[in-house]
Amino acid sequence: MITINPLPKPFLTFLALVLLASNSLADEAKSATPEKPSEKPAEAESADTPQPPKTDPVIGNAEKAVEKGGFLSDKTMKGQIENPQPGSISLLTETTEELSSRAVAKLAHAAHLRVGWFYRCTKCDKWHLQLAGGYAIAPDVVVTAEHVLGLPQNLKEGWFIIADEDDKVYATDALLGFDKTSDTAIFRVNGGKFKALPLATEVEQGEAAYCYSDPLGHRGYFSDGIVNRFYFPKASSDPRSEIMNVSTSWAQGSSGSSIIDDRGNIIGHVARIQAFNSMRDNDGKSVPGTTLVLHHATPSKVILDIVKSINAAAAE
Repeated sequence: MITINPLPKPFLTFLALVLLASNSLADEAKSATPEKPSEKPAEAESADTPQPPKTDPVIGNAEKAVEKGGFLSDKTMKGQIENPQPGSISLLTETTEELSSRAVAKLAHAAHLRVGWFYRCTKCDKWHLQLAGGYAIAPDVVVTAEHVLGLPQNLKEGWFIIADEDDKVYATDALLGFDKTSDTAIFRVNGGKFKALPLATEVEQGEAAYCYSDPLGHRGYFSDGIVNRFYFPKASSDPRSEIMNVSTSWAQGSSGSSIIDDRGNIIGHVARIQAFNSMRDNDGKSVPGTTLVLHHATPSKVILDIVKSINAAAAE
């Protein structure tokens, strides 16, 4: 029989201290070592992201609608850009009753329009859509961003269309007027009976701002924010060059969509988005760092000024 004598208490205490110190050093080393980035493949990352529908019902509806005629073709549009067709526009009275964000969302959904090109491609000979946002300021008068008029690449033949949230397609009757500086275009729509919203022109910094649009093809995205500022780029003195920044979210595909206040009035429309990265390496190249995203909009008072010019031209 072998007898094992217990270790002396001083030795056990010393051993415990050594083990404790070793564990502490290991924890410190672990916390000082940066974690490896996830090895999750990019395909799996994107697969979790909601994707726009592959087939847009507006394509089938537009194909049937253009057969009946009455739409502005790409050739007709070029002519109207050179010679707009002004007509009288009657605006609604600004509303003053404050609405809940839920009520604004319902109103924005009802008033949202999709505006742009339905065209046949030179490469595949199939029909495609290049649509942005729009809104009505009268039942048959629709506003969008001027750059939406640009023809799609590889266009063989095309028609400028308006579609509502029920995917019904309407013919654009005439280009009433447009302005490149403010990125604004205004159309008369044949048979349009849209949900029109009034313009609110006395807008101040800090006011509520909502936007309902289709960023990157994702339909019906509603976001809220505030008016950040008004400014003139490059010290411009042209009143139509004024820009309104808002903290409302949007992306490509949102152009021309309305920006609405908490009373259901139009305070502007989406013009563009601009991102700034504050971090640079020694060669001056961008590296991951703090990013500021500015959302540029056309203010409603500029839109009103264009409407007045159209009305004046129509009265001549």
